[in-house]
Amino acid sequence: MTEKEGKSSALVQVSVYNPNSIGVSLRELNTELSMDNHILGKGRLDESHHIRRKSESKLTFLIPTESVNFGGMLSLGMQLFSGEKKEAVLRGKFKLSKSLWSKSYSFELKKNVDKDVLKEMMNLK
Repeated sequence: MTEKEGKSSALVQVSVYNPNSIGVSLRELNTELSMDNHILGKGRLDESHHIRRKSESKLTFLIPTESVNFGGMLSLGMQLFSGEKKEAVLRGKFKLSKSLWSKSYSFELKKNVDKDVLKEMMNLK
């Protein structure tokens, strides 16, 4: 979690692998981050990113969390620090393109989160 100009955001890093023999451009990435059925924020990556052929690329972006129900977040944080594990889910859609070809894809990434992961996210180690 980061805070810039009084607004909080979740910093998200996603690895994208292109197994194809040609490079492609990733565009129009729209995401939603949730934990324990609480939406933490929604984000969008407007810039196009080129992913080289047969390579992995890391995308880093912020998901604004200003519309989050902080009461629910405080409860989640307390549960995590008390030793419970929760599942964080990043889901969304993106478009891949090359020249005149393009195709949209949906994705859903899940990760178990516990107090150690939360401490790392908050730079408390």
